[in-house]
Amino acid sequence: MRAHHCSECGFCVFKMDHHCPWINNCVGQRNMKYFLQFVLYIMLSSAMLSFLCVMSFYNLLTASNTRVHMNHANYPYAFICSILAFVEGLLFAYFTFDLLSEQITSIDDNQSYIDDLKKQYGKQ
Repeated sequence: MRAHHCSECGFCVFKMDHHCPWINNCVGQRNMKYFLQFVLYIMLSSAMLSFLCVMSFYNLLTASNTRVHMNHANYPYAFICSILAFVEGLLFAYFTFDLLSEQITSIDDNQSYIDDLKKQYGKQ
């Protein structure tokens, strides 16, 4: 049997992969598609955040009147926050890419994470 009981939700889930705190629900056969879409969209938005930060830095450094921006009182804080947003976007895009590739491999092998842990192979 490929159903597993989730202690956090309190019910059994067919082909349960894991209980995800992001969606506060179990990821199984019925909602795997939506979980993959969710992770894909987070990965793309994180990568887009990093790309927009790079483009903003490029425009700031190549603008003809950069001194106007740099003389503003909050410029150092905004610059530090922009760097932190860039790094956070890159790290989160990498994390979600790794999570997405792990889930796609799991789907390709028709093997959930819990089945891998229990060493149950080929059971329907």
